[in-house]
Amino acid sequence: MIVTIKLFLWTHPWWHAALVIVPPLVLTTVIGWGELHHSKIANRMREKANTLTKEANDLRDKLNGAMSRIAGLTEELNRIEVQKNQAMAQSAVNVRPPVTQAERNAAKLRFYLRKTAQVSELQGTWGGMGAEIVEVNEDNILTLFVAAGHSSSSAWAQCVHCDKLQIVEAPVGGCALQLKVLERYGEPIQLGEIRRWEDRNIPSTSPRPRGDVIFHVKYRDPSSPHKRGIYIYAPTEGNPQYTLQTFVDQKAGPFLYGDNIDISKKFAILQVEYLAAGCQFDTTGGGHESLFVCTH
Repeated sequence: MIVTIKLFLWTHPWWHAALVIVPPLVLTTVIGWGELHHSKIANRMREKANTLTKEANDLRDKLNGAMSRIAGLTEELNRIEVQKNQAMAQSAVNVRPPVTQAERNAAKLRFYLRKTAQVSELQGTWGGMGAEIVEVNEDNILTLFVAAGHSSSSAWAQCVHCDKLQIVEAPVGGCALQLKVLERYGEPIQLGEIRRWEDRNIPSTSPRPRGDVIFHVKYRDPSSPHKRGIYIYAPTEGNPQYTLQTFVDQKAGPFLYGDNIDISKKFAILQVEYLAAGCQFDTTGGGHESLFVCTH
């Protein structure tokens, strides 16, 4: 059988040519087909990439447009917010109550805190040394403080509502401004012999021993039922100084101490204050040989 095949191939030369030519042709065809196939795949991928690129560009354009619209909306919201705030501010101004005279006076007086003012009332002034502006609270209540010293026998404070006084912002003497009290707020607050407002909360010591009453004088106010009195007590064991105490309608004031000269000065100051307030002598009593007091 094998011999027959060999004889056939030897007697037919075209098979030789086929065996030589056909394999390269087949190989070339296969390679060409493969290259054509890869080319088609590459083209499809390129087209797909182009499509994706175009879609990405479209999405980018849409995103830019959306961001532009968002920026426009944000700007519009900011403009609306500004208009709303302006409207609310204007509304607050429209509904805000007008500033009262008390508030205006309180604002002025806060500028003069701890300054001294010359104070006057219908019946006269509060003394040449004036009064210190020590407090102006949120209720527009002014507190004036008069220290114990040459112009007052004892320290005291008086409240005044800020719409019940007149203010003249002009210095006079050693005072920074002038005040005219039209109406007091409450009763005077007696503070003993302190000379500084900061000392008002210092606990007072127990009253010292005192001797017998050696002099007293009473006053009456024709325009009111109030009665006042000044009592001076002699020195005694445990207290070598004289003692002075005031009374208003049987309500005792603070104790004041000093030698005969100091107590005489305190009495004189108190008497001037009472007479300036319109009080008149009622009765006097006691001997005062060691004191320098005069009631007539």
